[in-house]
Amino acid sequence: MKKGFLLLLLAILLSIGMKSPFHDNTVYAAEKASGKCGSNAKWSYSNGTLTISGKGAMKNYTSKMNYPWKKYRKKIKGVLIGTNITKIGNYAFYKCSNLTALNFEDVSYKVKEIGNYACSYTGIKAIAIPSTVNKIGKGAFASSKIKTVLFPSDNRTLLLEEKAFYNCKKLQTISFPDRVSSIGKGAFANCTNLKKTYITNRKTLLKYKNIFQNDSKNTIYGYSGSTAETYAKKYKLKFTAINVEESVLLDAYYLAEGGYFILHLDAVTPNVPSGVIGGWNFLVQCSTKKDFSKNLMQAETFLYYSSDDGSYNYMHMDKVWYRNEIKGKTHYVRVRPFRMEQGKRVYGSDWSNVVTISGN
Repeated sequence: MKKGFLLLLLAILLSIGMKSPFHDNTVYAAEKASGKCGSNAKWSYSNGTLTISGKGAMKNYTSKMNYPWKKYRKKIKGVLIGTNITKIGNYAFYKCSNLTALNFEDVSYKVKEIGNYACSYTGIKAIAIPSTVNKIGKGAFASSKIKTVLFPSDNRTLLLEEKAFYNCKKLQTISFPDRVSSIGKGAFANCTNLKKTYITNRKTLLKYKNIFQNDSKNTIYGYSGSTAETYAKKYKLKFTAINVEESVLLDAYYLAEGGYFILHLDAVTPNVPSGVIGGWNFLVQCSTKKDFSKNLMQAETFLYYSSDDGSYNYMHMDKVWYRNEIKGKTHYVRVRPFRMEQGKRVYGSDWSNVVTISGN
């Protein structure tokens, strides 16, 4: 009798729109829903997109998929992380099998951590890790469909925990900038189609034997004398030394515009693998003397794009020189590739050939 009364009471409460004693603060209507997913974090779902907003850390969930959007798990195609979210919770999108895109709201994001198994068993194909992230948790992207991972190249450290990208069979190339200081056990194990791994930090901690277990196609690219080379030799892995042999300045000329002169140039640097393109820059020098001893002007720019096979990287630059004396004078231009390592400039080769241009 009491059980029947409770069921009747619950039905009446729901029919008049009141919350039941068992309500989880989630509001469902058609294909839209919303609720809380942390002390100050909120979620909303609409038409295939799950948005995480508010501020602070998301709640941690478990492998039982006890997240409040479970009802929409197979319908979620994209996730948008809000500006003020600081952590993506453990198992947050675990087994959202049709999820193909994880995006961050804008460049001022604050997310510092991607939790354990947060995006494992998803359909995510590519991810650009925000520069604020300093930790990618255990199994964060394990067994996902991920093919491309872009790491930021600033000076902050980034830790990759155990099995972070385990069993990502579509992953073919991975490039670690200087900020990646430690790679965990089995982080890329069983990525059977991984072919190229670029490790440009000379001191990245490579402690575990099975980081690249079962990755028989993989070649590690790094600097001679680096921990990457030592690791590859110790565990009999294929290794190729990164070598910048030369830079060639293809073309340079001035364009007059609004009383200023714009230096336009194109250059090419062979033998820099495409996976480290983001880490290389060019120092550009312009002078009225062929030995660059007078009226020297300098600028810095970055590599613009790479050839498909990674054998050549191209740089294109338009630089405004605020010097009126350029007009009518012959100038000489040269370039030199470099990268920043622990706050110091390390050059990849000597200066390029010199191109003569006119200020007319």
